This record gives sequence, structure tokens and C-alpha cells, in this order.
Amino acid sequence: MRNEVVWGLYTRLLAAVYLVAFASLRAQVLAWAGSRGITPVGQKLARLRADVGLWRAIARHPTLLWIS
Repeated sequence: MRNEVVWGLYTRLLAAVYLVAFASLRAQVLAWAGSRGITPVGQKLARLRADVGLWRAIARHPTLLWIS
């Protein structure tokens, strides 16, 4: 019985930590890499494509953002 209580408490606390971590991560990602963020990703990817070519840029900087 005691092990089940400890295990249940542990998993709930771990879930709360993950919730806080991902909630704070969302705000940071939007501020840094959003369309109006500090480092607009679209401009960076376009510059990489122009400098080294599409396939080499994809190989060096793999991201799903290349799709759009």
C-alpha cells in the first residue's frame, strides 16, 4: 500500500514538473524564433539556402521548418 502511494505521488509531481517546463518553453520559443522574434527562422533558412545550397543546408541544419 505504501509503495503505491509513493509511486502515485511521484508520478503526479513529475507530471507537474513537465507541465511547468513545457509551458515555460513555449513562451521562450515564441519570443526567440517566432515570425517577429529575435531570430526569424524564415530569413535564416533562406540565407542558408542561398549560401550553401538547399541539400547541404538541410544536411547541416535539419529541421521540419524546411518543408514550408
